[in-house]
Amino acid sequence: MILSEKNKGERRSQTDEHGEFCFEVKPGTYTIMPVVSNEEREKGLKLLPNDRAVTMEGQPILNISFS
Repeated sequence: MILSEKNKGERRSQTDEHGEFCFEVKPGTYTIMPVVSNEEREKGLKLLPNDRAVTMEGQPILNISFS
């Protein structure tokens, strides 16, 4: 997964065996994007939505998913 914040660059995180991921962030608005390798893409894998905007206000957000 890629986490980006407007005008501040990117951070990456690996998913675990259950497809779960975690980023520790300060309150703010972020964009999260799944990463699909070229090999996965060539085999037809596509995750939707392409990205999600998330606003962190202090409580963990546990329901971000891509399918």
